[in-house]
Amino acid sequence: MSPARLAFIQGFCAALAPVLLFTLLVIPQYNRYQQRAEISHALVTARPLQNQIAEKLKNQQPIGSILPYPTATTRISADGWVLLTTPRYQWQIILIPSRQANGEITWEPYFEHGELQR
Repeated sequence: MSPARLAFIQGFCAALAPVLLFTLLVIPQYNRYQQRAEISHALVTARPLQNQIAEKLKNQQPIGSILPYPTATTRISADGWVLLTTPRYQWQIILIPSRQANGEITWEPYFEHGELQR
């Protein structure tokens, strides 16, 4: 093989290596970041709805008359469970209220694909 051809192949491989590393390492990390950001946004936008539901649960009122729903809200059950679906990735999050001994309502999120990792 000629030295020019060998130099070309080495240069091509040297140029391709960073692109492959970028593709294999950075892009999946960014994708996970986008998913976490979307889930966090859905949880933040659902906070006012959670407060309304908690207030109704404390006062033992029916939950059916709560409006408006945040964008990600898919369904609210009669006992206060909230199903959120993220718009882009279609992840589902279930927010389950529970009454504490002092009467306060706390929320436990359950994620379709496991825990939200930070």
